[in-house]
This record gives sequence, structure tokens and C-alpha cells, in this order.
Amino acid sequence: LWEKMQCNCKKTTTNLQKNIDQEETRLPMLRSDHSALGGQKARLVAEKERAVADRTDAQTALSSAEELRQKEAADYTKLKEETQTNLAAIGKAIAAMEKGLSGSFLQTDEAEELRQVVSTANLRLSDRDALAALLAGEMPQSSSIVGVLQSMRDSMEEDQSSAESREAAAKSAFDGMATAKRSQISTLASEIEVKTSRIGELSVDMVNKQQAIDSSAKKLQDDSKLLADTKETCDQQEEDWQARSQSRADEMHAIQETLSLLGDDQAREVFRKAMPASAPSFPQVSESEAGEPQLALLASAMRSGNINFKKIQDKITEMIHMLKQEQMGADRKFKWCKAELRSSKETTETLEQSGEDLTKIMEEVKADQLQAQQDVAALTKNIQELDQQMDDGVKQRQSENVEYKEAFALDQRAIDLLQRGKERLASFYVSKKPKKSLLAQHHLLRARAQGISGLQVASESSSVLPEGFGAYQKQPGDAVLGMLDKIVVDIKKDMKALEKQEKDAQLAYEKGTKDAQKAREEATQSLAEKSGVKAGLEKRFQGLHVKQTSNAEGKENAKKYLKALKEECDDRVKNYQASK
Repeated sequence: LWEKMQCNCKKTTTNLQKNIDQEETRLPMLRSDHSALGGQKARLVAEKERAVADRTDAQTALSSAEELRQKEAADYTKLKEETQTNLAAIGKAIAAMEKGLSGSFLQTDEAEELRQVVSTANLRLSDRDALAALLAGEMPQSSSIVGVLQSMRDSMEEDQSSAESREAAAKSAFDGMATAKRSQISTLASEIEVKTSRIGELSVDMVNKQQAIDSSAKKLQDDSKLLADTKETCDQQEEDWQARSQSRADEMHAIQETLSLLGDDQAREVFRKAMPASAPSFPQVSESEAGEPQLALLASAMRSGNINFKKIQDKITEMIHMLKQEQMGADRKFKWCKAELRSSKETTETLEQSGEDLTKIMEEVKADQLQAQQDVAALTKNIQELDQQMDDGVKQRQSENVEYKEAFALDQRAIDLLQRGKERLASFYVSKKPKKSLLAQHHLLRARAQGISGLQVASESSSVLPEGFGAYQKQPGDAVLGMLDKIVVDIKKDMKALEKQEKDAQLAYEKGTKDAQKAREEATQSLAEKSGVKAGLEKRFQGLHVKQTSNAEGKENAKKYLKALKEECDDRVKNYQASK
């Protein structure tokens, strides 16, 4: 038993020292891995921040370019409309000059538009004077005026063609830039999503590494303490064994001296004379009272009267030696049983507590897994809803834009029709002065022939010829033309309201799109983080499951060993004192 105890001490200290050496080697490696993971995470965080900043810059640049392109397109549309209006006015002026109707042309709105064109056009001084004379009511040579107007028209058409080319080039350049920026934004968004997912995975790995570091440090501390306790226990057992061995040696020496004292010739003579023949031999023990064969043999020899104390002494010495060996074995077995029972109980209790702790931790991890799964599902649904909202917003904006264009075109058509009607009425109300009636001309001729005024002729001849109905007196057209102008003004107000409504709707759509994109990016980032956490939890749960399985097997083996140990040691421990 002493040798087994010594072997157990040596084996335990060796294993503990080996475990300590392993943990001392493993702990710096774990800390190095944790530091490396932290460096990777910091680098990815910095790269992600740069990608987010680059994407923001690209989005800002794209938004600014879109605003500039819209302004350029609006300026081009305005210039085109003005050019078309001016060309129409010049065309009507040329047609009127060619037909000799310059007087009637001066009374139209196109004449006023032509005045504005002439005031801003880059013309030679002579051409400008000729056109100014025409617009002032004078009648210069029509062929030269037509030539000037045609030259102006050609120049405007060239300017319009150049403006169209510039607009097409600007639109093409914007489309190329917008495509490149959108591709850059999409690439950066994918990069941000990948890096966010990787950051989440690294965070989980860092947490696992930290747990491994803490576990290794705790195991190193526990093993170091257990090694110190074990060495102290083994040293104490060594000291106790040496004391016990010394006591046994002293006891054996006393017994040997006693046997030598009682077994010499002088002692035997004293015993022979002092003890009667009928007295029992020394020591008188019956075979039935002897519990050992050696005692029975010794009693039988003594009863035969043929006593040889040398043999008795040898037998007693042999019996004492055997009993000492048996007692030493019983002592070793008793100590081993007590120590092994205590150690086995502690191991079983530790395994049971570890199993309970693992169960609680697994339940917590399972709850965290369920929460992470719900979060991932909610974020996925949120992203899908945001995508659907953005698609619906695009369709609605397109539908609103189509309705705006149709309404604007309808208003423009109504204005064109009213302008045509106004021109027709103006050609009636604002024409040359009406000629005098035939009767008034006849009276005037007679008055001139007789040398009297037309008024006197009319007075004297009124009783001879009736004046008739006379010339048709036109009513002023201001009311009718004013009514048409008012209708045109109302329609233009409606068109301005439509333009403002379309502009506000476009701004609201752009703002809503930006907000939705920002919300989607945030949701995508959260989804990547939650997915990383979920993957880490699944990995941790699998590791805990393996530990739980190993713990259950160890606990079952510990229980079986404790049961067998109790069967072997319970009676021995219970009856130890009596047997001793």
C-alpha cells in the first residue's frame, strides 16, 4: 500500500506538472491569437470606415451631378423653347414680308416677340436699323428685310443645333459618370457587407479565445494549487510513514528482547521449577481457542509436554512477523480506501456540478441562438419590405411623372388653341380702319363737285335720298380678347402649380429613396452582425454539446468506479479498528 501511495503521489505530481507545463505553453499562444484577432478586427473596422466614407462621397458626388444635370437640362429646355418661339416669330415675319402683309404682322404678338429678338440679337448696325424701322411701322425694302430675317433664322438654327450637340454630349458624359458611380456604390456596399460579416465573426472568435484564455488561466491556477497541496500531502504521508516505521521497529525490538529473555536456559529452569506438572504449559491455549493454524500447532506441541522453547520462539517470531505484515497491508488498504473514496466522491460531485453548469450555459446559449435567429428573420423581413417600398416608390413616381407630362401637354395645347383663337379675333378687331360706305362716298363726290362741304350736301340731300344702314360699326374687342388672356393666365398658373407639384414630388421621392437606402444599409449591417453572432453561438453550442457528452461519460464512469470501490472498501473501513 505504501508503494502504491508513493506511486500515486509520483504519478499525480507528474501529471499535474505536465498539465501546468502545457497550459504555460498554451496560454501565451492563446493570448497571441487573441491579439492577432484584435489586430485583424481593427484593420477591418478601419477598412470598413474608409469604404463607408468612400460610398458617402460617391453618393454625394452622384447627387450633385444629378442636380447639375437637371439644371442643365432645364436651361436647355428653356433655351430650346425660346429659340423655337423666336424662329416661329421670324418665320411668320418672313412669310408676311414675302406676301406684303407687314402692316398686319406688326399688330400680332409675334411682332412683339420679334422686337425682343432684335433687341438681344447680334446684328450689324444697318440690319438692326432696318428691322427697327420695320417694327416702327416704316416700310423699308422687303427683300433686304427678308434677307436679314433669314440670316437671323439660320444663325438661330445653328445655335440650336450646337446647343443640342452640347446637351447630348453633357447627357452622355453624365450617364457614363452616373453608371460608374452607381457601380462604385454597389461595389462598396458589397464590401461593407462582407467586412461587417467578417468583423462579427472575428468578434465571436475573440470572445471564444478570451474564454479559452480565462479557462486556461484558471486551470493553470487550479493545477498549480493542487500540485502544491499534493506535494504537501505526500510529504506529510512520507513523514507519517517514517514515524510509523520507526515505531514498528521499536516494537519489534522489544518483542525480540522479551522472547530472548523468556527463552534462555535459566528462564526455562525457573519456569519448570515454579510451575507444577499438572499446570498448563506456557502458554496454555486449546486448538479450539486458536484462531490461526500456527497457534494450534504451538498449543499441540505444548500439550504433548515435549516443549522446545527454541522452536516456540521461532514460531512466535514467525507469527508476529506475519501479523505485522498483514496489519501493514490492512493499514495501507485502509488509507488507500479512505483516500480513494474521498477522491472519487469529489470527482463525481465535480462532474455533476460541471454537468449542471454546462446545462445552464447551453440553455442560455440556446436562448441567445433563438433570439439571434429571430433578429435575423426580422432584419431580413425589414430589408425585403424596404426593397418593396423602394420598388413601389419608383413605380408611383413614374406614374406621377407620366400624369404630370400629360396634364402639362394638355394645358400647353389649350394655350395654343386659345392663342390661335385670339389671333383670329385680333385679325378682325385690330385690322385697318373700315372704308366709308358707298352712300357717304357719293355725297362726298357731289359735295366736291358743287364746292360745298360734305356736311352741307348731306343736310340738303337728306330729303332726296335715304342714307341706308351705313357702314358696320365694329365693337371694341378688348372684352373678348381680355377674357381669352385671362383664361391663358389661369392655365399658365395651373401649369406653374403642376411644375411646382412635380418638383416637390421629385424632391420627396429623392429624399425618401435616400432615407430608404440608408435604412437598408443599416439593416444590412445589423443583419451581417447578427448572422456573425448567430454563427458564433452555433459553434459555441456545438462545443458545449461535446463537453456535455464527455462530462456525462466521465460522470457515468466515476459512478461505476465509486460503486465498485464501495463494495470493496465499505466493510474493510467499517471493521478496520476491530480487525486491528
